[in-house]
Amino acid sequence: DLTIRGNTNPETIMVETLEVSDNDMTAKGKLVFDRQKYDVAWEHYMKDVTLSDDIELDITLQASK
Repeated sequence: DLTIRGNTNPETIMVETLEVSDNDMTAKGKLVFDRQKYDVAWEHYMKDVTLSDDIELDITLQASK
């Protein structure tokens, strides 16, 4: 679940790489979500500019023993 500005929605991280050794683990992926579901608005000073509703985050998770 992802919460932004008090709005919570289920989201999925698409894992692209996973490296596991005896002592640690690293996973890398992308999280893409629709900013409109979280009431994230953007007003640009140029009226003809279009902002995509999709926000893309690169995620890296590292864990060790």
